[in-house]
Amino acid sequence: IPPTGFQPSMTFMVLFAIAWNSFILFWTVNAIAAPFPANIPFALFSLPFWGAGFQMLSAILFPLFRRTRLRLNREKISFIWDLLGLKFNRVASARTQDITKLVYSPKTFTTDSEGNRFEVPPQLIIWAGVHKYQLGGGYGPIKSEPEIEWLAHELSDWLGLSLTQE
Repeated sequence: IPPTGFQPSMTFMVLFAIAWNSFILFWTVNAIAAPFPANIPFALFSLPFWGAGFQMLSAILFPLFRRTRLRLNREKISFIWDLLGLKFNRVASARTQDITKLVYSPKTFTTDSEGNRFEVPPQLIIWAGVHKYQLGGGYGPIKSEPEIEWLAHELSDWLGLSLTQE
């Protein structure tokens, strides 16, 4: 599944991440430049802010460069993220024969405790033993309901399992 690419809604996040990380870099450089040992608490103080900065960067880089690979053959199922040539197992691989359940949830709308209405994106969950392989639902690049529904029906036919809806 290819990356989703740049979305106009990411513009504010990109600008904010640049400003945030620039300020944290400025703070850290000045903290390190302070006389030793007074600089240590100031440098350590910046660590959680670097964590937030890296989280923002990942929210920008993942949609731009992360490919998702769901591999399913007669022997096993695997779910891998490929980011700039680095591969990460999203969920541990499992045997195909361990797949017991396919859960397809179409797009729905719900209201919160304050009465605000919001959309719940479509999703497909493949259960293989205790392993959960989730596509859609706001996680990952497939956001199109027809694509998720098509994949759900293809997997249902291929695996000989009926779809469960939640």
